[in-house]
Amino acid sequence: MSTLPNTVKKLSNVEIRTGRVRLSFPHIFKPQAKKDQKGNTVTDDTGSPVLQYSMALIIPKSETATVAAIQEIIKAAALDFFGQGKVPPGFADGFRDGDTDKSTLLDPLDPSKGRKPELVGSWFLNATTRMKPTIIGNEKDAFTNGFKNLTETEIKAGDWVRVQLRAYGFDVGTNKGVAFSFSGIQLFEVGEALAAGGFRADAFDDEEVSSAFG
Repeated sequence: MSTLPNTVKKLSNVEIRTGRVRLSFPHIFKPQAKKDQKGNTVTDDTGSPVLQYSMALIIPKSETATVAAIQEIIKAAALDFFGQGKVPPGFADGFRDGDTDKSTLLDPLDPSKGRKPELVGSWFLNATTRMKPTIIGNEKDAFTNGFKNLTETEIKAGDWVRVQLRAYGFDVGTNKGVAFSFSGIQLFEVGEALAAGGFRADAFDDEEVSSAFG
């Protein structure tokens, strides 16, 4: 049982430190090549692959403070980016409902087979960053009195974490909306491992703009 407070902290109108959420499909220690919707590697102006850290987060609907805070930064990011009265109707916000979203069905052609169990009763989102995130544990170092940095073997898909999460607007081609980046992860408590790394939210990842985490 974690001794950390399960509270949300507002860092700015578009950035929060979440309460207790579940980590899924993490690529948080080694960046991976970004893929487009067709599965092709995205490259920069020099032809080099665009590398990014990524993860999905599963947020139980019972975590009402975190859910409300995420909804607030989505609205703020949309207003900041598009302007008052200019937010596109039906803009993509990257915050999905595990009880209704078609992507959570075990078999899209047969809804009677049910949904991915880890997403039932939860919201979920994908977050990326090109900057290496800080990843810390829930215990302090006796010498420095700071939280210990974690290694790749000390945190996994299925663990419960707190995340420094930022919402940002984007407008790429016909894609307009709000997506998420992150800068830090703290292990809240160890959770049951998710099979195959968990639910892969980046199957419908929105385009990331270059200024997303500047």
